[in-house]
Amino acid sequence: MPITNHVQPYFYKNILILLHFNINNIYFNKAIKVYIFVFMYLYNISIISEESVHQEIVSWIKENLLTNTSFNPHFLEMLHSPHEGITYCLQIQVPSEEDIARFQQDHLIHLQNVILSKYKDKAFIFDSTMKYL
Repeated sequence: MPITNHVQPYFYKNILILLHFNINNIYFNKAIKVYIFVFMYLYNISIISEESVHQEIVSWIKENLLTNTSFNPHFLEMLHSPHEGITYCLQIQVPSEEDIARFQQDHLIHLQNVILSKYKDKAFIFDSTMKYL
């Protein structure tokens, strides 16, 4: 049975091209639909927290990052983490690195400020950018 909710690591841009041509003084118009393959980037933010504060951090992320953005982030808990504490990942898929920079400016800075001000020695974050091949 095929998986229907599979998220593809790319998307297609749909472009409509209008062609105009003349054959024996008879003008024709033809519309052609073209799909352009666009690579996507995966931007990952990992949050490693002590067990004593992880639930507060999860609540803040759910209230402030998952609902107030157009980037459609995915929020995951890492299983069998090699790190002490609990590791979460916040991921977005975007078509360009400029979109990643916009997410960092609009949203990541707030998460960094919360981690530094409220959970300085109990949690930390790091990020990585990956390109689908």
